[in-house]
Amino acid sequence: MTNIKCTISKAYQQLSNFDRVRIETLLNQGFSQARIARELNRSRSTISREITRGSVLQRIPGHKVALIYFADTAAYLHAQRRERCRPKTMLEKNPEFYAACAAAIKQRPRVHSVDSFVHTFKREHADEVVPSTPTVYRDIEAGRFELRTHDLPRKPSLRIKRSHSHTRTNKTKLGTSIDERPIEVQDRRQGGHWEGDSVEGTDVYFAHPYSPWERGTNENQNGLLREFIPKGRSLHHYDIIDIQSFQDALNSRPRRILGYRSAAELMPEL
Repeated sequence: MTNIKCTISKAYQQLSNFDRVRIETLLNQGFSQARIARELNRSRSTISREITRGSVLQRIPGHKVALIYFADTAAYLHAQRRERCRPKTMLEKNPEFYAACAAAIKQRPRVHSVDSFVHTFKREHADEVVPSTPTVYRDIEAGRFELRTHDLPRKPSLRIKRSHSHTRTNKTKLGTSIDERPIEVQDRRQGGHWEGDSVEGTDVYFAHPYSPWERGTNENQNGLLREFIPKGRSLHHYDIIDIQSFQDALNSRPRRILGYRSAAELMPEL
């Protein structure tokens, strides 16, 4: 068993640059490949392949040419082989995507999120290799292309399901409780129903107090609006052209819940 383990170790242990220097030294001293393999505790085939790969033609006395092994040359050729074998990153595979993504996210007013741009690009370039949304965020974090975290209005957070222990009762009975909404409304299979906590009207389902997770669309839309109109900033700072551009940008943004189609696509009258 000991011999078998030793053979496996010799067969698969990679050579270091220090090993290459030793090989060159021992060859210059006239050592055979078998002797060098024993000296370095490597398999003979490993030494043979290394000498073959790292040898270059050199002139020797007598106007002759011979293959000579050089440690520096062998190390350089080894690094080149590793670089060729390294799988390409998504940025190397599709630099056009990353350039277009950066331009879209920096656009003002901004239409796309990273996620919506990824899926829109995939739909429009079905024959290309396109990175996933998490891959793009990792590339941003790592500084691999021109987008930086400060270019993002808000970073995505992990969705953690929390339990809520407070009593969910309406302080004032303003209308139909969210608990009574039919399944087609809850599953968003039917339009025309609105989330709210203080608005009266037909087909309005009122959320419980202090329960923003019950009106996720409303909360998400508020968050999107904050990119254009920061919290606490008066609308008097904006004219009708500004407001219209913000509206158009949000209506043109592809949404995951709509199968990455925009509201403007589904409702052109918007």
